[in-house]
Amino acid sequence: MAEEREPTFYAALALSLVSSLAWLAAPVLALYTLYVAATGGAIGDPAFATVAALSTGIVFARLERRYQPEGFRD
Repeated sequence: MAEEREPTFYAALALSLVSSLAWLAAPVLALYTLYVAATGGAIGDPAFATVAALSTGIVFARLERRYQPEGFRD
């Protein structure tokens, strides 16, 4: 029979998913910003998206740590 999980486990799992996606998007967006800058385009929107991805990764990583079950903490 499947082990019963606490609701905080699923909250930490969802927060981890969002955090991981944001951390993966940040370097891709940074490279895209450099590409736009190298080709003479306006870098405002890609740079904003890069900062937003980094901020999202940081915030959701901190929330994830808060909601991790006791057995999963460092």
